[in-house]
Amino acid sequence: MVSPGEQALGSPAVSKTVIIVLAALGGSCVLCGGAAMVLGLAADGDSTSPAAPASGEHPAELVGFWSCGSQKLALFPDGTAKRWYRHHWNGQYGGDTCLLEADLEGTWSASGPQLTVELTEGRWVSCRGEETFTAKTDTYAWRHEFASGIGKKVMWLKNSDQHEDGYNLECESPSGCSFEPMPLK
Repeated sequence: MVSPGEQALGSPAVSKTVIIVLAALGGSCVLCGGAAMVLGLAADGDSTSPAAPASGEHPAELVGFWSCGSQKLALFPDGTAKRWYRHHWNGQYGGDTCLLEADLEGTWSASGPQLTVELTEGRWVSCRGEETFTAKTDTYAWRHEFASGIGKKVMWLKNSDQHEDGYNLECESPSGCSFEPMPLK
């Protein structure tokens, strides 16, 4: 017998609540590694800790074409990197929010669990047209997990603010991947 104020786990009200919570998490995270990964339901529990390559190395386990929704990252074996942004909004929240796109290029290297991406060339375009490009270097802590729910390797990148995004491995070879966006016009 369930006491007042409690509900049995299998009851319709609890089941609906669980489904709503999972749907909300799924909608917010599916583009960047999957909600099931956040909940620990799809990961097979085999998180790959990075080996400790020498400083400035290009470890093979990082090479590939990685996708996180509107952000794409290609890491090539020779240390070159490409990054794309394709953010599109409906413009309801301000005049400059309808479009922000970029095609960026540079280099990458790794040292143990640290990935450094240095973007030295590129182009930004917004609703106003061409935007100024500023070279930038991003450093992340990285780790891999296999998301069995989506059948893909996920590279988690955590920045210095402790914000972490999951990038799905779309192509093991970064060259000619079908997920690569069309170049900006």
